[in-house]
Amino acid sequence: MMRYRGVKAGALEAEKRVTASLKEDIDNMRIEKKLAEDRAKRELQDAKEEATRQQERAKIAELELRGEIANLESKLELLRSRSEEVSSSATGDSQAKLLRQIETLQTQYALASENWQGIEGTLTSRVAALEKDRDEIAKRESDVRRKAREVNSKARRLEDELESINDRARTFEQDLNEQRTSAQKLQARLAQAEAAAQDARADLEREKRIWESDFQHRLEEEKNKWKLELSSQSFLATENHLRTGSPGASYRRHSPDPLGIYNRRTVPRSVSQGMDSPLSPMDRMLEEARRPSSSRQKSSPNTRTPEIGSLPRQDSFPSMSSNNLNGASTSNTPSIHAPSFDDALENPSSPHQTINDMISVSTVGAGPSVQLVERMSAAVRRLESEKATSKEEMARLIAQRDEAREEVVALMREIDEKRAQDQKVDRLEKEMMEMHQRYQTTLEMLGEKSERVEELEGDVADLKKIYRDLVQTMQ
Repeated sequence: MMRYRGVKAGALEAEKRVTASLKEDIDNMRIEKKLAEDRAKRELQDAKEEATRQQERAKIAELELRGEIANLESKLELLRSRSEEVSSSATGDSQAKLLRQIETLQTQYALASENWQGIEGTLTSRVAALEKDRDEIAKRESDVRRKAREVNSKARRLEDELESINDRARTFEQDLNEQRTSAQKLQARLAQAEAAAQDARADLEREKRIWESDFQHRLEEEKNKWKLELSSQSFLATENHLRTGSPGASYRRHSPDPLGIYNRRTVPRSVSQGMDSPLSPMDRMLEEARRPSSSRQKSSPNTRTPEIGSLPRQDSFPSMSSNNLNGASTSNTPSIHAPSFDDALENPSSPHQTINDMISVSTVGAGPSVQLVERMSAAVRRLESEKATSKEEMARLIAQRDEAREEVVALMREIDEKRAQDQKVDRLEKEMMEMHQRYQTTLEMLGEKSERVEELEGDVADLKKIYRDLVQTMQ
């Protein structure tokens, strides 16, 4: 994704550079076009003024020549009339007069021819100047046309680049639409994942509350059961002790013997056998219970063995409650305290703390409570593992959501950049249309001015022809 963003950023930078260069070229072309238009306008204005001046001069010269021609015609008519009069009079006088008139006419013709030569020289110089102006105008027109061709080529190149930019913009739009669809899909997946996470969290909280209530309920039941069993056992032990006076017999009648003490001691031991063979720890505890208090106090440190198992069972509930349902307080779970053998050995006078009562209390109800605690601890561990997995899933979904948000933000930025590029492209298209219209108007103006120049050249040619005809007629 980062590589794709880098490629798109590079493409956008390249397009920005191309757009900037195109804008600079358009500005330069606009400036050149404006300068060319100004030069053409000035040149056309000068040519128009010069043609107007030449036309006025030609009209003045034509009027002067027509006046001279009219004078000459009037003189010719006068001479014709005189010649007719002379022909009717005497021949000598008429010949002399005719000769004088011929001389005057020759002098007038010489003067008129000189004047006409001067006028023709001025006209030819003016025609040469007009031809020179025409050549300069043609050269300028060729320059303008060449620049117009260059402008057209640049415009075509800009149009091609604009088409390529439009193609890239369309591809970017397609990519943007694809990114939008993918972002929408990711958002839908994120919403589904959030909903699933909320459901899982709600299920977890519900299961947690159920397990806590169930655990508290079972704990209260076990606590009550233990209290009832302890009270019943203590009551039965007291009653049996008062009835028979033998703790061993009462224990054999009412205890289920879970440790198998009396099964191991089916045959009574004699003193010699007890001296010869070593006693088991439970037998030693029973023997110490039958001894006097002084001897029992001396041998009590040696008879404390960890084989009864009441003390480890005592810590089973607190150890489980420390892991209770994601960090619940251990003060809420009451600990079950079983009476220890040390209390029974140090207080031998109490009838409720005999060895048989301690064995019965330590073994009654131990199995189901341990199994229940194990099952509950396993369930708690399972719930904690499920909670950890759900937390990991939530973290992963949150990371995916953040990535999707970042992608959406990047896409929105790309959309803004693309919109800016579209606006620039539209502005460039408008400028290109304006330049094309200006170019067309410039070409039209050049065509009109070239037509005017051709008309002026035709008028000059007609004037030359008229003057030549006049000269020929005068000769």
